[in-house]
Amino acid sequence: SAWWPNLLGLLGLAWLATYIPNILNSMASVAINPTLHNMIGMSTPIAASIMAWVFLGEPQTLLSLAAMLWVLLGIGLSMISPARYIKRR
Repeated sequence: SAWWPNLLGLLGLAWLATYIPNILNSMASVAINPTLHNMIGMSTPIAASIMAWVFLGEPQTLLSLAAMLWVLLGIGLSMISPARYIKRR
């Protein structure tokens, strides 16, 4: 039976979609600022949703757009230095 092409495809998918991104993520976490690294990680679902809309025609609901705005608000708030709040008080 021809089961081995499916196994090779699954191993290739595991390699491309799991192993390589994890290695690149580990390399990036050493090379860039931890705050920037976390902000990029938080924006990943937004990028995936936009790419699904553009390339696959997935609909964007009002709830998904609100969730994207909520995440972007969180990213924006995390960019504000806590020292700003301390100086104002």
